[in-house]
Amino acid sequence: MHNLGVSFHSSGQLDKALQLQEEELALSRKVNGPKHPSTLDAMNGLATSYHDVGRRNEALKLQEEVLALRRKVNGPEHPDTLLAMNNLAIYYHAASRREEALQLQVEALALRRKVDGPEHPDTLMAMHNLANYYRAANRRDEALQLLTEVLALRRKVEGPEHPNTLMAMHNLAAYYHSSGRRDEALQLQVEVLALFRKVCGPEHPDTLLAMNNLAASYANTDRREDGPRLREEVVTLTRKVLGPEHPDTLRAMNNLADSYVNVGRRDEALKLREEVLPLRRKVDGLEHTNTLRAMNNLAIAYSDAGRRDEALKLRQEVLTLRNRVLGARHPDTLLAMNSLALSYFQAGRREEAHRLWEQVLPLYREVNGVEHLDTIKAMINLSSSYATAGRREEALKLREEVLTLCNKVLGPQHRDTLKAMYNLAQSYGAAGRLGEALKLREELLPRSREVNGPDHPDTLESLQRLAGSYRVEQRYAEAEPLLREYVQRRKARYSSTNDIVVSAVSSLAGLLYDWAWSERRASDKTNATQRAHEAEDLLHDCLTTRANTLRPGSSRLAETRSQLGGALVAVAVLDSTLSHQARLARFTEAESLLLSAHEALRQGQTASPTDKHDALERLVRLYEAWDKPEQLAEWRMKLAELEKARLAN
Repeated sequence: MHNLGVSFHSSGQLDKALQLQEEELALSRKVNGPKHPSTLDAMNGLATSYHDVGRRNEALKLQEEVLALRRKVNGPEHPDTLLAMNNLAIYYHAASRREEALQLQVEALALRRKVDGPEHPDTLMAMHNLANYYRAANRRDEALQLLTEVLALRRKVEGPEHPNTLMAMHNLAAYYHSSGRRDEALQLQVEVLALFRKVCGPEHPDTLLAMNNLAASYANTDRREDGPRLREEVVTLTRKVLGPEHPDTLRAMNNLADSYVNVGRRDEALKLREEVLPLRRKVDGLEHTNTLRAMNNLAIAYSDAGRRDEALKLRQEVLTLRNRVLGARHPDTLLAMNSLALSYFQAGRREEAHRLWEQVLPLYREVNGVEHLDTIKAMINLSSSYATAGRREEALKLREEVLTLCNKVLGPQHRDTLKAMYNLAQSYGAAGRLGEALKLREELLPRSREVNGPDHPDTLESLQRLAGSYRVEQRYAEAEPLLREYVQRRKARYSSTNDIVVSAVSSLAGLLYDWAWSERRASDKTNATQRAHEAEDLLHDCLTTRANTLRPGSSRLAETRSQLGGALVAVAVLDSTLSHQARLARFTEAESLLLSAHEALRQGQTASPTDKHDALERLVRLYEAWDKPEQLAEWRMKLAELEKARLAN
């Protein structure tokens, strides 16, 4: 019975395995008694199966019972007791009871050192396990100390070239990688691969694993193009050594597809995933978890390729199969619900997406607990869905909860915490709580510089958003250096004609003429005049570039014309050295630009409400400065009507 249950479990037939294991446990309790080793082994196996099918509370309760009985029957220092402690720590961690998990691992390590000695392989494994829990608790210094100590002991006890030593090197490299110390991670992974090739040979499975890990390290460095090359070699070798249908070969193909995606070779990734799925169905069966995972990966590839109907159809099929095979509460089923909701959202079926995300969040909270990362991600998805649907208060409330949880669970410096800060600032801004948005953005930017680096896309986005908040608050002197830095960093990466650079320059120009306009009544207008002229020069360049690179009806082209019109008005008002004719010429040119831009934005399908509003505001500013009361009254009325309509929506 036991062997058959194991066979069912390994083949992915979890329901059948579970039924057999429940029968086995009941029989062992009856025949052998509740404290017999066979009964305890059966309890442990059943707890594992409960955990695998998502019945985590039952798994945890059963494993707590196993540990209590192991301590009573075998004693607190018996190897089986220590194994039960480790298993219970895993279940505590999965249930987000991280402190209890950590405490158990600390206790287990102390007992291992006492029973087995500080250099025993089981003690070293316990040290490694505890390091992982320290990492999860964001106690990185303690994690690093343990992993470094494990490597030193492995080298001492087993030698510098023992496979266990090489794995300890790999674990330390993985820590470096996750902590952003990518150069150290890469250096260690290169050393690990060289040693595996020397010790085990170029075709050994551990060598192939080391090649795969090095490719993963390449992914986030300037050597990312080397990742696919290395994983192509892994696929070739696994096909040669293990055969084209071996699970490791299929895994290598999946990893290669990941590398292709990382370097933008999405067509090749899709082709590979289409090749993997039928092989998984043939080798593992239609309902195996590996097959379902391959279906999900292919759905992602279809979605990335814009083949959304195919992605949606696959995700519907995945959810149906996961419900049948794993049950409605299994983590993989919840992931399938989340993925299908995303497909609905991308297909414009927003209400179906809302309903599914609203269903999945309480399930995540019930199954995983409020502080589990998957629960937090489900909250993020639902909040984004609310925000897109205009349900701003619900989005804001969820995002406040997400940020609190991210700070508690992940720590203030974690990338997901920084993203939660960004999203909440966006919600505060949309709700008109501008002071709270600004405060968050002021906290976010220095953290993002430290965690992500100054040129990371998230840092640059934070830089731009903070400058925008300062601009709204008319704190122009604080916004200006941020936008100048933003422009320089964009120019360092892209050509001057790239629209990313043009957008950055036009943002700086907009700030400059707004700042200049705000000082039009100052006694000394020297600096304001210089800013207005700089804005005019910058926007002339932007308009020339966009006229040559964008289609005539582009909303971005129209917005640039409108901005240039605004800069011309500022120059006409501020520059006291202009003759009457020169001033009139600027007003006339500004009027032509502003009227044509307004009409293009009004008729355009892609123009944002903000761009339409700003275009009207610039026309009001023009006629106010030009002293044309009839036109001023007309455009003020249009601006008021637009603002009223925006409030109504």
